[in-house]
Amino acid sequence: MELETLLSNKEAVFQVLGTIVVGACVLYGLTVLISSSKKVAKPNLASQRALKRGSVNIDLNENEEADIAEAQRDFLRSLDAVRVVTKGTSISFEKLENIKKRDAFDLLLSVVQDEYSGNTDLKLLLNRILKHIRVAPGISVLLDAEISPPALFQPRYTLVLSENSAFVITDGFAGQPCFGPPDPNKKYTEKRIRYMTENLANLKSETAVLVNYYLCSTAKTKIEDEIDVEQLQHCLKSDNMGKFLEL
Repeated sequence: MELETLLSNKEAVFQVLGTIVVGACVLYGLTVLISSSKKVAKPNLASQRALKRGSVNIDLNENEEADIAEAQRDFLRSLDAVRVVTKGTSISFEKLENIKKRDAFDLLLSVVQDEYSGNTDLKLLLNRILKHIRVAPGISVLLDAEISPPALFQPRYTLVLSENSAFVITDGFAGQPCFGPPDPNKKYTEKRIRYMTENLANLKSETAVLVNYYLCSTAKTKIEDEIDVEQLQHCLKSDNMGKFLEL
């Protein structure tokens, strides 16, 4: 009887000790997990959004009158999607009341004249700008980014001017699946592409314009919400336009 009692007591002691050991192991594991999680760097949201970066060369064709005429027609069709940004101002053609199409070129030329003071001929610079305020040059970008079909939804064009530079930035939704109504100006996808010309007032090549692009994921449904004008002006003032490409 005494032996049975003694064995029973030992068994109870071992059970208690086992419970204590298991509890200690669990507590240690939780401590290590919490400690290691604190050491992990915060995720880079920008890099998580990024899907692809790249660049393409778009033919210049500066002396082809037919191409210039087509660019002018495309500009007039895209007026509501055009914005001009300088270091201190932002003008949206969409918000200009009672603007007539025949006055649009004069207004654009006036803005360029007021802001740009470099050596490039104004007419030549204006033609370069007009050729990129349209979807056509973006087809090469979309193909290089492997977007299929190569379509751009809710395209927005931003002309960025300073005393010695002119850039055209295009933003739009691209890829599949596509959501929203049939109107392509209201459709959206889960991908946003932004592409930007090099400085059109100081081209590195006599035959082509270098265009850099950045494709990323997005939860936005309106492309305007992807364009931060204040950040753009900051990048322009700090002479770091490349930074805005990936914002």
